[in-house]
Amino acid sequence: MRVSSRDTIKKIYRDAPSPITYRAGKFRQICISNCLKQLLEQYHEGLICLSACLAGEIPMYLSRGMYEEACKSAQKYRDIFGPDNFFLELQDHGIPAQRTVNQGLMRMSQELQIPLVATNDCHYIYKEDVESHDILLCIQTGKKVTDENRMRYEGGQFYVKSEEEMRALFPYAQEALDTQNAQKSKKHNN
Repeated sequence: MRVSSRDTIKKIYRDAPSPITYRAGKFRQICISNCLKQLLEQYHEGLICLSACLAGEIPMYLSRGMYEEACKSAQKYRDIFGPDNFFLELQDHGIPAQRTVNQGLMRMSQELQIPLVATNDCHYIYKEDVESHDILLCIQTGKKVTDENRMRYEGGQFYVKSEEEMRALFPYAQEALDTQNAQKSKKHNN
């Protein structure tokens, strides 16, 4: 019997401790704990996993110069999800740290034979919506636009980009965009 990704996610959600909390106007991100990794080992069927944005485990290791730890984490996720369902995720939102992380991911992809995929975090639809999104963040977090120490999305590149824009951002990793298209085909053919 084929298990749907929706059923798998429901099981993880049902059995997991609350991974995201909201207190006093601040979202708190919690890294995947050992408990959640155990749930992923148990309930991974039908899921595709990406290594995440700069806040993810593997990129955080890479941004701190901890390449070996990043490799160990990547291998763990590849073992959990399988070689066809785990991808190293390249992103470029105009944030300098992403260049460093992307270089590490490219190296890791070659050394560990883990495929790449290029993505873009999307928090708003159009490039022109950056200011509206910034104001919304201030409303959500109880801050003013003029507050220096507040949540903000650096780079202003968190909109839905066209394939042409993505290809221009990743001339050194066109296969990462081709992987994405292959995954779309795979999903539609199953």
